[in-house]
Amino acid sequence: MNQLVSVIVPTYNRSDLLSRAIASIVAQSYPHWEVIVVDDASQEDIAQAVEQIDDQRIRYVRHAVNLGGSEARNTGIRKAQGEFVAFIDSDDVWLPQKLQRQLEALESTHNGKDLVCYSRFQSSPQVFYAQSIFPHRGKQPQEAVADYLWTAGGEMLTSTL
Repeated sequence: MNQLVSVIVPTYNRSDLLSRAIASIVAQSYPHWEVIVVDDASQEDIAQAVEQIDDQRIRYVRHAVNLGGSEARNTGIRKAQGEFVAFIDSDDVWLPQKLQRQLEALESTHNGKDLVCYSRFQSSPQVFYAQSIFPHRGKQPQEAVADYLWTAGGEMLTSTL
């Protein structure tokens, strides 16, 4: 398993948190990735925060005007060179084996194209006063994504895709 994963990091005025998010990518057990940080016209110096991380696999792109998180993700996708795309918001962190485990899960699936893989996520104790793991159950193989999300109360965070 050595496919390149393009990790898209949209950000807006989060220079204080961005380095923590990128550090969690650099710490991944799976080493074949590139990071595309898309600065959505921040007033903060995001470029300097990115430059402080010495890793040639990290690229920086800046929007001239604020277009929102969705468009920042789309910009990252257009710049991506990897076979797979993963997302992490600039205020999130990944556990060290996140990419490896998701790629192993994708590799074990034999239906080939148009695959989506997501993982569970852990809330921050600062946000919810106690650490919790979501979703309580995953999407079942026979269940449509729409049914899982809207009728079964399922959850998929962007940073887990």
